[in-house]
Amino acid sequence: TLLLVEDEAPVRQTLRRLLEHRGYAVIEAEDGIDALERLTRARDQVTCVISDIRMPRLDGLALAERLVTEAPGLPVLLLSGYFS
Repeated sequence: TLLLVEDEAPVRQTLRRLLEHRGYAVIEAEDGIDALERLTRARDQVTCVISDIRMPRLDGLALAERLVTEAPGLPVLLLSGYFS
């Protein structure tokens, strides 16, 4: 089970469909705060977090830093569609 963290609903839904098509179970979160709450409820199920970097409230980098202490050893993959 993957925890997918993305603030833009259309992007999150597309990624979820792609991952589910490849056999993964997906739990969605709309930002880092939401992700921490969902991880608390499903910690035994989640094997990896996939997160956008740029999000409101708690961004992907801050989420990854929190997970180092709150869920040590849980893999985190950070993604971004931002181009400068």
